[in-house]
Amino acid sequence: MGGVAKNKKRVKERTELGPCRISSDYLNGLTEDQYRQQYNNDYSLGIVYALHRFTPKEKLSYKDISMRIGYGWRTIKNGMEGIRHRGLLKTSVQKVTYRFFGADKTKTRFYLNNPQLSELDYKTLITSYSSTNTPTLPNKSEQDLLDVLNDLYKGKFRFSGARCYHNRIGKKYPDIQHIKHPIVVDHFGSRFHPKEEEYKRIKYLKSYGYYAHIIWDFNKKDYNKIIKMKEFIDNAIQNI
Repeated sequence: MGGVAKNKKRVKERTELGPCRISSDYLNGLTEDQYRQQYNNDYSLGIVYALHRFTPKEKLSYKDISMRIGYGWRTIKNGMEGIRHRGLLKTSVQKVTYRFFGADKTKTRFYLNNPQLSELDYKTLITSYSSTNTPTLPNKSEQDLLDVLNDLYKGKFRFSGARCYHNRIGKKYPDIQHIKHPIVVDHFGSRFHPKEEEYKRIKYLKSYGYYAHIIWDFNKKDYNKIIKMKEFIDNAIQNI
């Protein structure tokens, strides 16, 4: 019995995460491989594809998207969070409550704010999305720094390290940007950035009209460094 239960758990994990079967209702005579070629077998591109193709007519839940592109619904959920952070598609979220065997349940559905998205716009989004393989969400150190900034400035800063066009400054993608003013804060890991890069990054961003401040991983919890960062941001706001 234990072996059967364990096998059922593995089957559930396969259907919730990673590739799964595409519903035959959407294949239109194509094989699954041929159908997946429309979004290059990439589940992130597949989500963009499903939202573009189907949401003008109906609102989609995670499981609806899963049936259309053949990836587990938990994979879809994680992918949607990345898409919204990168700002590639303007999606609205609707919570739908329904009765199921006498209990209230809630389902999350998504739809495009711009349902008349043209084919050219769609292809541009696909190109922007597929041009990078970098993480879409802040890592722990970046999130800790963002939390500190938002505690100090009440939600005035956002993560911008994801590589999409509206986050780019020249050829750089600073980690955190002020939502209103040209102020950026970068988190540098000492394993990946030489010390001399700090000056070069600040000078480069300044050439584009941005006030830039660098926090290194070895001093991100240093109270004096946090105070120095706050003083820099306050002075930058006064001088803008």
